[in-house]
Amino acid sequence: NFAGNLLITDNLLLKGNISIFNYGHDVVNSFAYGLGLKLTNKDTSNWNAILLFSNLTGPKDINLKAVDVNIIYNFAIYSIPLFAGFGINSYKSKIFFDDELVPNNIDGNASHVLFGTYINAGKLTFVPIMQLNSDVIVLNIEFSRAFR
Repeated sequence: NFAGNLLITDNLLLKGNISIFNYGHDVVNSFAYGLGLKLTNKDTSNWNAILLFSNLTGPKDINLKAVDVNIIYNFAIYSIPLFAGFGINSYKSKIFFDDELVPNNIDGNASHVLFGTYINAGKLTFVPIMQLNSDVIVLNIEFSRAFR
C-alpha cells in the first residue's frame, strides 16, 4: 500500500493511496482518493473529518466501490499524541460470475471505531492505527514525511 497526503491549505488535505496484491493467479488493484479537513484549529484537541472514495478491481470477476467517512478526535495523554474516531464505510460490489450461492450484487454499510498514535522519528512520522467493527480488526501502519 502506498499512500500520500498533499496539504492544500492549513486545514485541507488531498489524500490518496494505491495497493496492488496477488490473489491466487490474479492481480488485484485498489486505489482511493479523498479529502481530509481539520474542523477545529487549536494547538491540541482537534477534530478532523476524512472522506475517501475507493475502487477495487480484479480478480476479473469482482468490482468493488466504497465511500469511507471518518470523524477523528486528536488529543494527548502525558504528552503522547493519540487519536480516536468513528466512521462508516458504504460499499457496493458487482460479481461477474454465475453461482447460485453468491449474489451478483452485494452492498451495505459497516461502521467502525478507530484508535491510533503518532510516533515521530526525525523527519518521519509513523502512525499505527487499529480499526474495529463487529466482524474484523484491521491494523495499519502509515508512514509520512513532510517535505519542507
